[in-house]
Amino acid sequence: FHLLPWAGQPLLASRPVSYLPAMAMLSRDTIGTPQRIGADAVVIGDPVTATHPPLPGARTEAAVIAARLGARPALVGSAATVEAVRAAADGCSVLHLASHAEAAPNAPDLARVLLRGGRDLTVGELMGLRLDGALVAMTGCQTGRGVPTVTGAVEGLTRAAFIAGAANVIVSQWPVNDEAGCLIMNRCYAALAAGRPVATALAEAQLAVRRLDRCARRAEYAALAESCAGGSPLAGNRDMVPCRRTGVPSDHPSYWAPFVHVGV
Repeated sequence: FHLLPWAGQPLLASRPVSYLPAMAMLSRDTIGTPQRIGADAVVIGDPVTATHPPLPGARTEAAVIAARLGARPALVGSAATVEAVRAAADGCSVLHLASHAEAAPNAPDLARVLLRGGRDLTVGELMGLRLDGALVAMTGCQTGRGVPTVTGAVEGLTRAAFIAGAANVIVSQWPVNDEAGCLIMNRCYAALAAGRPVATALAEAQLAVRRLDRCARRAEYAALAESCAGGSPLAGNRDMVPCRRTGVPSDHPSYWAPFVHVGV
C-alpha cells in the first residue's frame, strides 16, 4: 500500500503508512505512546552460519545502531546466538535483528531469523520472549511474509513479535539490498532518536535513500562501514540468491521500499 500512486508519487511520499495485523490492536494501551528506545537495546548483526554468505551491510547496520542508541556492542558473527538473545532480550526497548531470514510459504510456524550455528530464532522462540512495549526490527529478507488463516490472522514472525508484547514491528516484504537496508535503518534510528513516531521515521528514511543514486549510496555506506569497521560496500541481497536483474534504476522500490511498519 505504501507504493500506491498518489498525486504522481508513491503514497509514502506524502503520508507515513502503517499496517495493522488485527483491529484489536486499536484497543492497546500503547496507542499514541512514543516508542521507547535506549541503551537497553539488543542488536544482532551478521551471525556466522554454515549455509549463508556473510552480510557486511547487516554487520555495519548493527554496529551503527548499537552505537547510536548507546547500547552494549552489537552481537555479531560468532556472538550472535539464540542463547544471547534469550539472555538479553526480556524487557528491552529495542530488539534489532539484521540477519538472514527464511520464510516458509506453506508452514508459517517454521519461519526463522538465522543465528549462529543453526540455532535460529524461530516463531516459537520469538513468542517466548518478554518484549512488552518494544520495537522489534527484523531486517532480513521477507521477514514480513506470512500465511493468512481462516480467522483473518497472518501467521509468521510479525505475529510472533506481537504475541511477545512488541508495540511496533519493522519487517520486510521482499529481498533486502544489503547496502540500502543498512542506510535505511541508520536513518530510521536517527529519526527515532529525534522523537519521530516509528512510521514517520521509517518513511523519512526510505524516502531519503530513494533520492540517492548508486554512487551516493555506495559512498554513504562506505563511510558508515569505515566508521565502525563493519565491512566493505556490498551490492547484494540478504538471501541465498543474489539479484540477477540488470538495468534496474537506482530509485526502484526494490532498493528503497522493502520495509513496512506494523503497529500504530
